[in-house]
Amino acid sequence: MGFPSDFIDRVRDSSDIIEVISQYVSLKKRGANFLGLCPFHNEKTPSFSVSPSKAIYKCFGCGAAGNVFTFIMQREKMLFPESVEFLAKRIGLDVPQTATPEQRTRRDRLYAAANHGHKFFREHFKKNPLALKYLESRSFTAELAEKMEIGYAPDTWDEFTKSLKGGHKEMVTAGLLREKEGRYYDYFRSRLIFPIKDLSGRVCAFGGRYLGTEDEPAKYLNSPETPIYNKGSLLYNIAQSREAVRDAGFIYLVEGYTDLLRLLTCGIDNCAAGLGTALTPQQARLIRRYTEKVALLYDGDDAGRQAAIKGARILMRAGLEAEIISLPEDHDPDSFLLKNGREGLEKIPRLPLLAFQLKLARGDVSDRRVREKLALEMLESALSFHGEMKRSLAIETISEMLSIPVQALTGEFKKLLRQQTLERESDDVTPDILEFAPVEVPERDLLRILLSDPASGEDVYTTMNPDILSNPMLKNIFITMKSLFLKGQLPDVHILLNEFDDPAVKNFIADSALWEMPADRDILLTDAQSKLREFARKRITAALKQQIKEAASKGEDYSEIQKKLKIVINAKEI
Repeated sequence: MGFPSDFIDRVRDSSDIIEVISQYVSLKKRGANFLGLCPFHNEKTPSFSVSPSKAIYKCFGCGAAGNVFTFIMQREKMLFPESVEFLAKRIGLDVPQTATPEQRTRRDRLYAAANHGHKFFREHFKKNPLALKYLESRSFTAELAEKMEIGYAPDTWDEFTKSLKGGHKEMVTAGLLREKEGRYYDYFRSRLIFPIKDLSGRVCAFGGRYLGTEDEPAKYLNSPETPIYNKGSLLYNIAQSREAVRDAGFIYLVEGYTDLLRLLTCGIDNCAAGLGTALTPQQARLIRRYTEKVALLYDGDDAGRQAAIKGARILMRAGLEAEIISLPEDHDPDSFLLKNGREGLEKIPRLPLLAFQLKLARGDVSDRRVREKLALEMLESALSFHGEMKRSLAIETISEMLSIPVQALTGEFKKLLRQQTLERESDDVTPDILEFAPVEVPERDLLRILLSDPASGEDVYTTMNPDILSNPMLKNIFITMKSLFLKGQLPDVHILLNEFDDPAVKNFIADSALWEMPADRDILLTDAQSKLREFARKRITAALKQQIKEAASKGEDYSEIQKKLKIVINAKEI
């Protein structure tokens, strides 16, 4: 694991689980606990509960559960030692240098590689006038380039490669080098470089705009995905803009780096941009941490308008309010703002999705076929509205816009809803909700009691043989708990969460810790033990009878097996 147990305990005890999770999820107090939308699967009704008293979270929708470490592990895709270090740095604790370099620095090395690349690109931006000259030709200033830490990748195959003293494999993993037949060469060449920062403000990736004169397959080139960078889960400039977004109460969302630079030039700081892909549900959930309102500012051409519709639907499914700014067909955000400025932008009305679709309607909406096609497209958007009431109001709005009876629209909407339900696939891989066979229920109940009240298990640990448990996972948890008890340690849920890597095991442990203990706990505990022993007796009896049967068929002596069978049948304890 790499860290002393007392340091792990200190990090856990010093990390307020509500404060940590609130950086990712909007939580609202509900009784003794806090409730929010689960960050690990798509949902519209909050089922993600956090208990501050037990320092445990649990999603009743997908089954995800754990403590502050497991949350960071799941959300940030970290290993356990990395989550400890992440939280320690967050609260300002010095991290003891006890882990091996491989354990401690897998991510640190990648961040160091990205930082080395960032410094290299910045130095070459200052050395090479071509990069600044390009920006100035687009009416961007040197001050803006400095603020956004823009860099430049020189027009060579190996300038960056030559700057390295080693660690080439790490640079390949970080997306800064390519390798071919044992030789390394630069990933970015002759490009204006936009550094991409994670939510902690660390450079984790880059976007590059080609400035060369040769034929290049891609005008823009982005870093590949790495262990520290997932383009579908991050937004350009979100780390820098989140306070401005909170202050403004909404965010401008654009598609390109230069579109965002133009917003900044116009004094608009509450903005972020995609990273070369269509908007994702993960990005929508990221935005939801800072605001509930989004203004989509995409290109005015047909492709941009269709992307805006799809983006608005994703945002609305995440529970956000989405409005679309409809630019003229011959403009993108950069060109429009350059010509018309902030004042021109603020004069354009922000349209709700259905109104935007009506505005884009091709043909005469009095034509039956045009209305029918548009109605189906708008009903598809209505599926994205959050909550049954909003969906009903959306159908009424469509009815008024297109003069189609609500009843007819409702029938078509229900067909679309059934189809969506059948086709929907989760956007994230979520933990399975554990199910237990009837004979395993007493084992589950026993572990639940011991996990929700660790002090109640003294008699169980000293008298019960782990072999009577048939479920391998539950048996493994019990063996670990018994081992801790025999060493003089209370089998606390947080200690146990650190002992296992399997998400299913962690989920069960955390879920059990939040289990509401019944009033008749002692009766349930006694009953669970009694049933466990009875089930174990039946399993052993059946196995011995099978052995006798096999021995008899072979003509072998089975008198010893019969003695064992008699002992099991008459035994009071198993």
